[in-house]
Amino acid sequence: MRRTHRAPRLGALALLLLLLLLAVGPPLAAAAAVTWWKPARRNADGSLLRWQYQLSADTAADIKYVPGVQVYAVDIDLAKDVIPRLKAKSSAIKVVCYFSAGSWEDYRVDDDQQKRGIKPTDWAGALGKAMDGWPGEKWVDVRKAAVRTIMQKRLAYCAQIKCDGVDPDNINGHENPTGFRLKKADLVAYNKFLASEAHKLGLAIGLKNGLDMVPQLASLFDFAINEECFSFSECGAYAGYFRNKPIVVIEYCNGVDLGATTQRPACFCPRLAAAGLNGLFKRSDLGPAGISCTEFCKRNVCGSATATGSCAAAKGNICSVLPATPLL
Repeated sequence: MRRTHRAPRLGALALLLLLLLLAVGPPLAAAAAVTWWKPARRNADGSLLRWQYQLSADTAADIKYVPGVQVYAVDIDLAKDVIPRLKAKSSAIKVVCYFSAGSWEDYRVDDDQQKRGIKPTDWAGALGKAMDGWPGEKWVDVRKAAVRTIMQKRLAYCAQIKCDGVDPDNINGHENPTGFRLKKADLVAYNKFLASEAHKLGLAIGLKNGLDMVPQLASLFDFAINEECFSFSECGAYAGYFRNKPIVVIEYCNGVDLGATTQRPACFCPRLAAAGLNGLFKRSDLGPAGISCTEFCKRNVCGSATATGSCAAAKGNICSVLPATPLL
């Protein structure tokens, strides 16, 4: 009986497919899901996380280990050397890396170029007005694609040096005279971009100030850091948001120098503690000195102190009350 050519062709096709499969190898495994540090507001014993927020330092050695502190916020350009020093003390320590996401800083130009490949010309057309009170710093137009690319490089660097999280500052340009017609919607979109990019790289991210954007952004951010919401009677903006996530409120002992009032820990610590907010009392230069409300309350029984009524603001700078050794 005469054979058809169909069977041999199918056999050859099957053999060809088999050879292709062998050449390709086994099916690729699904990419592992990216994870990142998701801090809880409280420890297992109910206490709030203990933070040190120190941005002023000349060298990594100036960032001192403080027994019991669980989270350190430090400048991006000291972090590479700070991280191994702190984690050698305890692998459980987390380090949050600070940078400005809404301004250009003249002192960061060299580090940006050498460490992150960001050239001075990359900012072309994106620089706005000088930032009031901060010489050498200018607002940037966060709508520019070039600015987003720069921030992607900074975030990638943070992931490379093993920061656990990031603290991008100046993300509320719509509230400031930037030289651009920025709208709240522009900043909401920009902050969503920052959160997404950070999480893609395995980084936690904090929302810095920006209280009017809390309803739109709280679910996308892992913690919040605020400057002087107590002095400005604005901490209530967090109510109902950032559930179980840390909210760190920094009150300045020289608040009067910044156009705010200066409040005493005896006033704000009981109130912040009652709201589940983590208070820090610092100088505005954000050096090592400071008092945390957690430690203050341990020594002053904040639980039995009044958390209602008004507080008399200090008449001037009261930074002399800060102990030589940080009480954090």
